[in-house]
Amino acid sequence: AALGFKSVINNRPDSEDGGRLGSDAARREAAKAGLSYAYIPAPGHALFEDGLLDAFDEALRRLPGPVLIHCHTGTRSAILWALAAARISPVKKVLRTLAEAGLDIEFLEPQLNEQAAAHCRETDKAPAREGGTGAGGSHAAIAPRGEPTPAAASPAS
Repeated sequence: AALGFKSVINNRPDSEDGGRLGSDAARREAAKAGLSYAYIPAPGHALFEDGLLDAFDEALRRLPGPVLIHCHTGTRSAILWALAAARISPVKKVLRTLAEAGLDIEFLEPQLNEQAAAHCRETDKAPAREGGTGAGGSHAAIAPRGEPTPAAASPAS
């Protein structure tokens, strides 16, 4: 909250090693700080599953922003954000936003293009073009390696 965030999305499964704060304790700490909280565990093997992506996308749209999104290193959260953002923003813009934040996931461009195309088919909307809007209308920051920074990834920029 002191950094300006209003919400937290925790993508780190409680079952992961590392002795980090569990989701129940994190929820309590977020509430004490006046932050909204969503626990959406994202094991690496599930990142491209529709149910996980839909839950993440819905939380990103529902929670007040700016939203801090984190996992163990930030990579899974960055990938989830990119997949959600590719539904409504140009893929090149999504990749550029993450690159500017120091997160290089250019290797996923084909999957992001597939996500964008699938969303267009499901919604009968045309693909997003450069200069379009950001993901969910909500600002988000991804915490690389557990260090939150408000400028990490802002889909609306």
